[in-house]
Amino acid sequence: MPATLYIFNGSPPARTALITANAVGLPFDVHVFKGRDDLNTPEMLKINPQHTVPFLNDNGQIVSDSHAISAYLIEKYGKNDSLYPKDLHQRAIVNQRMFYDASVIFPCLSSILGGFMRKEYKTIPKEKIEPVQEVYKTLEKYLDGKKWIAGNNVTIADFSCGTTTSSLDFLHPIDKKVYPKVDDWLNRVKKLPYFKNDEQQFEHFKKFVYTISNWD
Repeated sequence: MPATLYIFNGSPPARTALITANAVGLPFDVHVFKGRDDLNTPEMLKINPQHTVPFLNDNGQIVSDSHAISAYLIEKYGKNDSLYPKDLHQRAIVNQRMFYDASVIFPCLSSILGGFMRKEYKTIPKEKIEPVQEVYKTLEKYLDGKKWIAGNNVTIADFSCGTTTSSLDFLHPIDKKVYPKVDDWLNRVKKLPYFKNDEQQFEHFKKFVYTISNWD
């Protein structure tokens, strides 16, 4: 049986998992949830108690969290270790960038979206924009003298940071003059062959934003 990825359409973490699965050439099915209630059924809670997406069912092996899914897929199905180096120092850098995405970039994005969903504002307030600028500033430093986010080779850190940052960029565009390295990196990330099907998922994300924000 093919593996199954369980996702919400447009979710940056879901996009990361889909991109990684495509990168390793894994045949897989996709189960799209329509709403959060679908995650709370007895069947779903049994296999995924955290009731978050994405999660992967690989012939009974359940893996949740997009970063863990990406690492798992590369380790099990990758033709080599280029996307997730076995060298301990290189891997530590990749892990740190993914942890930065999980602990800083995605919460920054989630905070803005949460405000829209709670109808707290229609225009992103200054206190929400400042953390976004800090993210761009940090990424600019990570990219100093490097082509990709964790060094001079593409890794799964580019997948995770790229999907979340592109979503932030849609909400609060990157100033190309202030953060030229981030802008250049993100444009190159989007052109990676692994991202060939991501445009449709990104359209789902934008549609979601328009729905919750009442933007024109």
